[in-house]
Amino acid sequence: GGGAHFDPFTMFEQFFAQDHMGGGGGGGMPGGGFQFGGGGGRQQHRPAEDLYPKQDKSSNVVRLGKSKFPGRDSKHLWMIVYYDDNARECAEAKASVLKLAKGLSGTIKVGAVNCGSNQREQAFCEQKRVQPNTFSMVVDGEEHIYEGEVRTKPLHEFAMEHVPYSLVQQVNRVDHVQGRLLKFSNAKHQGAILLLTEKYETSPMYAGLAYTYRNSLAFGETRAKNLHLAREFSVKKYPLLLALKPKSGGGGVV
Repeated sequence: GGGAHFDPFTMFEQFFAQDHMGGGGGGGMPGGGFQFGGGGGRQQHRPAEDLYPKQDKSSNVVRLGKSKFPGRDSKHLWMIVYYDDNARECAEAKASVLKLAKGLSGTIKVGAVNCGSNQREQAFCEQKRVQPNTFSMVVDGEEHIYEGEVRTKPLHEFAMEHVPYSLVQQVNRVDHVQGRLLKFSNAKHQGAILLLTEKYETSPMYAGLAYTYRNSLAFGETRAKNLHLAREFSVKKYPLLLALKPKSGGGGVV
């Protein structure tokens, strides 16, 4: 939400402590009707173990469901995997899902919905018209279904395609700080964050931060060692993360 307390030093530590070059895992969207609890390697003699147990604190995969599912107000970007413990293809995809979740950590959260756990979750998946081993991205409450192969690389590419890079304003000149970054359209914004970097492209992690704080902060970026901005802000070493706030009474920043 937009009212959360913001500490730019904590953000700095989180952003620069991780070198976000993530790999990802598999997914897919089989066709046909709903067949939860069946298919593939179903074990008849005993229930299968939960592929993504809630109590597993070592995993980067968060258990979701009808009572806990990202909506329009969610702070984070989410990749969702719908699964059934008794479906062989879901068990086979587990290693890839865990790898994907680890690679996306800090940018995109990965959540798992057990469509076969009970009637409520089964009905929830049927309502969404998804089957086990379906993957999706949820951005601003809108769900985008993945329809590619169950492989690491295309799934990771799918996730990156839905990162909202447009939330990061390009600040190429000194006047852009006021004209682009601090010219808020959202009255709830408390200030702005400006990243000065030597890189030529916006990192997914920075765009993910912009999404998380989209209701409270504007985000900008100055790329490729911009000399004018480097002099303006006395940059001695890249990257540099600045927290900016308009001066009271208008005009300039502090």
